[in-house]
Parts: sequence; C-alpha cells; structure tokens
Amino acid sequence: MNTYPKNKILKNNTSVWIRPIKADDKLALYEAYENLSKHSRFMRFFSTPSHLSNKLLKYLTEVDSYNHIALIAYIQNPEKGIGVVRCIRLQENLKIAEIAVTVADEYQRQGLGRILVDELKQIAMQKGIQILRAYVHPENTKLKNVFKKLGSEFKYIDGLWVFDFELT
Repeated sequence: MNTYPKNKILKNNTSVWIRPIKADDKLALYEAYENLSKHSRFMRFFSTPSHLSNKLLKYLTEVDSYNHIALIAYIQNPEKGIGVVRCIRLQENLKIAEIAVTVADEYQRQGLGRILVDELKQIAMQKGIQILRAYVHPENTKLKNVFKKLGSEFKYIDGLWVFDFELT
C-alpha cells in the first residue's frame, strides 16, 4: 500500500513531496497553471487557455481515485504545486487509462516527470489498469523521451505521438 505524502529528491537536490490530489488543491493548481509558460501550456493541453475555469479545476481536483487518479508534487515553505500526473480510464476499455503529466517550467529536466509517472504506475496497477496511454505533441521531446525510457510502444497517429506502456 502507498503511504503519502512521499518525499523525493530531484536531480538538483530539491526536496519535493508527492501525494494524491484533493479538492482543496484548486488554488494550488490554478496558481501553478498561471506560472506555466505558454509553451508548457500548449504541450500539456494542445492549446493555451488563459486560465483554468472553475469547472475544469473541479474536474482536475475532485477525482474518484479509481477511474480518475491524480497526484500532485509540491515543495514546502511555502507550499507550492510544481507538478501533476493523472490518468483517466477509457470508458470503452477500463484496463486502459490515458495519462497526462505537467511539470512547472523551473522544475523540468530534474527527473520530476519520471518520478510522478513511476508513482502513478504503482497506483494504477493496484487499481487494475494494465496499459497507460499518452498523447504527446511531436514537439514535446522531453515527455517523449520520458515515455521512451519507460519502454513504451509508440506510433505517430493524426499528428501526435501515441505511447502505450504495459504496467508490469
């Protein structure tokens, strides 16, 4: 069983904490999004919304932890959200879940994306998910490399890299 929060150390020796996201994280998620560069927003959402709506914040933070699993990474003093990973089961096949990862610009290339994905994989397996699927913009070489290193199979479909990796 997973015990949270978990402390992890990034490549630059920053101490981060990881735990399941909760409804109270709306403000932290809103602020983290506001601090993302337009490029990072586009790589995650394939568009650049000026802000996260209340409806979207509710969807992203009020999760059931079975069909929609989400973890937040944060630093303390003061507490600040710096990354999120989530997966959402496909209703047509509940053994497959779509995964998405977002890391604050100043914490990219420090191993946080990989840490978050590894942590989510463990929870997803416990919940009976067998395959995580990611849709990655072709310019998002950072995330593409994370998924390649995880040993996922990938193909190029409709202008996006599609990664499927089996959970074992």
